[in-house]
Amino acid sequence: MHYSLLPTSLKALVNIIGLELCLRIVSRYGGDSLYIPRNKLNSEILDLCGVEAATKLQDYYGGTHLRIATAKSYFAAKRNMQICQQKKSSLELAKQNQLTQRTIFRVRADPRPDEQD
Repeated sequence: MHYSLLPTSLKALVNIIGLELCLRIVSRYGGDSLYIPRNKLNSEILDLCGVEAATKLQDYYGGTHLRIATAKSYFAAKRNMQICQQKKSSLELAKQNQLTQRTIFRVRADPRPDEQD
């Protein structure tokens, strides 16, 4: 879903560990850097991704600090799609998503997010 809205660095990460695990990392570390050790597997990464994905990350990025993008455009597109699918009032959706009603009207009129990240 909206894979094209991911920054290039995250597309590379998706190719290594898959979209679901990539988004887990983004949710936890988005906007920060994540150190991938060269030799010993990091327990945080193991808990987040599992042994197989952590090993793949270590093979590709071991000994480096990965800058994890926030993927704002991806998450906005996902939110907008959910807003358009729901049959709730604009007021309910605005409260649920911490947006204004005007934003809900705009999303329903054109659910595509801005192409910025």
